[in-house]
Amino acid sequence: MTVHSAGPHVAPAGPNGVDTMNPRIVRACIWSGPVLIAGMLVAMIPLMHFLPPPPPSETGEQIRQRFLDHQLGVRIGAVIMLACWSLWATWASTVVLFTRKMERGFPILTYASMALVGSGCVYFVFIPLTWGLAAFRPEALDPNTTRLLNDAVWF
Repeated sequence: MTVHSAGPHVAPAGPNGVDTMNPRIVRACIWSGPVLIAGMLVAMIPLMHFLPPPPPSETGEQIRQRFLDHQLGVRIGAVIMLACWSLWATWASTVVLFTRKMERGFPILTYASMALVGSGCVYFVFIPLTWGLAAFRPEALDPNTTRLLNDAVWF
């Protein structure tokens, strides 16, 4: 095993001094974006019945009834969405990677992109968590609470 000056677990720099990338890993990360979109559509249309979204004129009782009618689908859809949102990080990491490759000097756009990817992951995970919470025991929740949870997600 050849040990490079950066350590035994660091890939050697390429011919122009830039770290080399495994193209298969990069390609897999790029494809995680379309898989994310497909997973969201599967979760939201046939399972949760959330596309198209409910009209704002629906009452709390009507929203609650949606959650009661599709309780198992909303629960399964929320789990699928939680799993798929992890793909946001892998897809967005390739955007950050190529942003870094384009920058010269101090990588301010790279750092901003990394911060936005991380905060986006946290934000997007709250969507299925909130729907899963509303579908956990919809019969026990006040209809206006169910409506508030649903409105918070769509807002």
